[in-house]
Amino acid sequence: MASGKPTGGERKPRTPKKGTQTAPTPVTALMAKARVLAGNAIDEPTAIQDITAEEEGWGRAGAVVAPYDPESLLNYVELCGHVAPNIAAYVQNIEGFGYQAVVTESWMDDLDCEETREIVRLALQIERWADAEEETLAESEAKKADAPGDPPKDGEEGEVEDEVTDDEVDAKIKEIKAQLQRDQFVFDSWFGQCVSEIQGMPANFVKLKRIVRSDYESHGWGCIEFVRDGYGRLKRLNYVPAYTVRPLVDEGEKVEVVEQDTVTPISESREIKVLRRFRRFVQRVGGNKVYFKSPGDPRVVSAATGKWYKDEAALIKAERKEDQKEPPRPANELLWIAQHSARTPCPPPRWVGNLLAVLGTRAADEVNYFYFDNKSIPPGMLFVTGGTIPRATRERLESRIRQELHGTENFHRMLVIEANPKQGNHAPGEQGQLPQITYQSLADDKQSDALFVNYDLRSADRIGTSFRLPRLLRGETKDFNRATALAALRFAEQQVFQPERQDIDWVFNKSVLPEIGVKYLKMRSNSPPARSLEEIAELVSKVAPQGGLVPSETRQLVGDAINSPLEKIDESWTKQPMAMTLAGIMGNGGGEGGGGEEMNQELATRVEEIESRLAEALTAELRESGYDMQVEVSSRPALPPDTSGDEE
Repeated sequence: MASGKPTGGERKPRTPKKGTQTAPTPVTALMAKARVLAGNAIDEPTAIQDITAEEEGWGRAGAVVAPYDPESLLNYVELCGHVAPNIAAYVQNIEGFGYQAVVTESWMDDLDCEETREIVRLALQIERWADAEEETLAESEAKKADAPGDPPKDGEEGEVEDEVTDDEVDAKIKEIKAQLQRDQFVFDSWFGQCVSEIQGMPANFVKLKRIVRSDYESHGWGCIEFVRDGYGRLKRLNYVPAYTVRPLVDEGEKVEVVEQDTVTPISESREIKVLRRFRRFVQRVGGNKVYFKSPGDPRVVSAATGKWYKDEAALIKAERKEDQKEPPRPANELLWIAQHSARTPCPPPRWVGNLLAVLGTRAADEVNYFYFDNKSIPPGMLFVTGGTIPRATRERLESRIRQELHGTENFHRMLVIEANPKQGNHAPGEQGQLPQITYQSLADDKQSDALFVNYDLRSADRIGTSFRLPRLLRGETKDFNRATALAALRFAEQQVFQPERQDIDWVFNKSVLPEIGVKYLKMRSNSPPARSLEEIAELVSKVAPQGGLVPSETRQLVGDAINSPLEKIDESWTKQPMAMTLAGIMGNGGGEGGGGEEMNQELATRVEEIESRLAEALTAELRESGYDMQVEVSSRPALPPDTSGDEE
């Protein structure tokens, strides 16, 4: 019979303070889920969401000990007013503007132009060369094994098929177009429903990225759990409270895995075998543990013990107990997104170098706060001379100084001292010496402003430099004008936010998109508009009439400004300056109607008529003036005169 006392290695749960709510204690059912699923049924997340219990036992779980306790770092973020604004600026400017799908190669935006056709032709040719090279190497290795001393004969290597034909290029372009349509549909559908809730609250993918970024900047890393269905397909991304997770000690074992490799961006993927090292992770909440493995790890890892097994059947056989209704389940995958540290896989956050400034700022705030409740210097005092103070008055005075001169309600209260005339030697009937009352101001001895103001300002700047953020993005708007504000925002975007977006986008493009079968698209986090619509309108009005911008480029600028790509217009006039279109000059193709050549011919005829009339008018005018000359007018450049036969 089990007793109510904690056994060895366990600690008695903390007693909650009066007035607080306690979350239910997690049970082992949270970590042991049924593994038998229908094909379309989505597996349940294994991450523990109850994070109210105290963390303990990382060493016994085989985890890496973090150099800085992440829960303490989270407390510092909450208690110091200078760290949270910097983290909020990172979260909003990096993850807060949403995301979009873009093509992996810029030339895929226009698959019908001649330049794209040549790129596709070259890619097919390179792929053909690579295939021939692999075949040659394979045959050479086979012949070496059969006859080690015989060199390859002439003509047996380097043979490549004929050049890529137009039909092959057309077929590949058609295939790319179909794949792009499928990729866009899958991308929008999957990311639209990959996150349904976070800790019981409705959420979406952008909310998940924002919360993970907050964890990443607060204590150094963030965690996302991969949840699959019964067919092994990735279906959901689940948030995991990162401060409850640690990586296990790296055992240095390398595992052979099959990866996909491509020769060109549009080539068919090829399987290659590589050796990789994978980490395991453990989440601890109170006395409960859940183990995870890294994405791409082909091994079966127990979610309850973290041990490796040959397959799932071996796991169930080794760990299933007689009274256990549900079988042991394999560990889910955990995407570990961490800052870099050369000495530990549990890196500290970027602001930890200014940890003393964080603690000092909090201590200064506490000193200033408690001043109102603990001050003991009154605004002034009344002194009475030539008299005596009764004992009762003196005791009341001492009590009042101790108890009634602190707090905001007593901030301007004064002391009034009562005194009796001094009993001295004077004749009967004569009046004794009257007490003299004087007022002594103590305002100069009181604290007139907050303490450590300069220290607080300097600490705010030091903490801000850890994030490399200008004051404007931390909420300080003084000493800024339009020019300096735009320069500060441009610096932060180019030097801080954009590199961070590229890093996190690469992680999702590498780990998620191959899982859902997206080939020619990639995710790109949106950035804040670099220019306002007024600035873009002014730029277009100045540059476009001179031929510096074509309509397709103008639409791209507007789409980038509103963070929403505009629908592509597949017409030839979008690829030439508007001045040419308004003049009736059409580029190659002339749009879908194919009337470009006819319009050009009509325009040439009109130009010839104008030239002929102008030449006739000039010739007539010259003849009237006595010059017998024939004038020719042409808009085409004239050839230089032939002077080879002229005499000197």
